Amino acid sequence: MQVRKRFVLVLVAVSLVSSGCDDGGEGPANDRAATILALSANATAGATVFANHDCSTPACHGDDGDSGMAGAPMLSAIVPSRTDRQMLDSLLNGKGGMPSQGALADQELADALAWLDEEFGN
Repeated sequence: MQVRKRFVLVLVAVSLVSSGCDDGGEGPANDRAATILALSANATAGATVFANHDCSTPACHGDDGDSGMAGAPMLSAIVPSRTDRQMLDSLLNGKGGMPSQGALADQELADALAWLDEEFGN
């Protein structure tokens, strides 16, 4: 009987842990991404976001998005091969040496995506 109780407890624990895993479409991060992607965006405002949040410094992507010195990838090389959702995931969560930009307002992130699309042809 004791073994059966332990088995049931383990099964319940595994179920609880599994339910917390990313299911690829629900949860706060995905809700925020959907909200951002649904906003009306302004590429001109996005250029300002890029310039004013250290993204355009030589330590990051550089003022043209392609001349960073800290190992940041050239945006002209990566943006065309990524969806808006993939780029937004990188902005929200960081990627490689790039820190998260999740502290930016949703509108700022939407505008930055619009600028990336316009400037680098996604």
